[in-house]
Amino acid sequence: MAANKKAYAHSIVGHSPIGSDREENDYYTTGDGAISRLEDVYKLPKKVYECACGNGRLSEQLIDNGHTVYSTELFKRGYGKSGVDFLKVKSMPKGYDCICTNPPYNLAVEFCNHALKLVSKKGVVAMLLKLTFLESENRYNNLFYDNPMTYVFPFTHRIQCYRNDDRSKDNALMPFGWFVWDRRVKSDAPQIYWI
Repeated sequence: MAANKKAYAHSIVGHSPIGSDREENDYYTTGDGAISRLEDVYKLPKKVYECACGNGRLSEQLIDNGHTVYSTELFKRGYGKSGVDFLKVKSMPKGYDCICTNPPYNLAVEFCNHALKLVSKKGVVAMLLKLTFLESENRYNNLFYDNPMTYVFPFTHRIQCYRNDDRSKDNALMPFGWFVWDRRVKSDAPQIYWI
């Protein structure tokens, strides 16, 4: 009984222990409306690099909102340029200074840090992450301490993120938000706007 309670608790908070049925490459596609809800209150730059594009769900939302999008993906998922390991990318695509993605959560700190190294002093990084990403001494010490966010945009209604793009299941169990570092804005602490 205790093992079942623990497994259930892990499923509620979005954590699956090693050896569980968690998606092998942390592939969870972005639900509809994630970009339009963000851009109702915060406009991303026109040109956006989507560095973990999966099958293009987020890239297509960006395009629908008028953005020019450069899309790459480590795995071959039928969208963007495949075989690109973002954590090994050495420079931004020419003319781009904004990274916006739904990163693999198990590499989210690494994705944030690498994105912040790639964009210029006037660049923007927007990451779709679980709100629990705000917690943890490790993330504070290895990301937030040296790189305070500019904005956090929690969703007032939970969005869907689909395991392996399986849209047959309603899985809006976890609270998500956009975590934004906008280097054009001076800020010592993040501002919070509900979307």
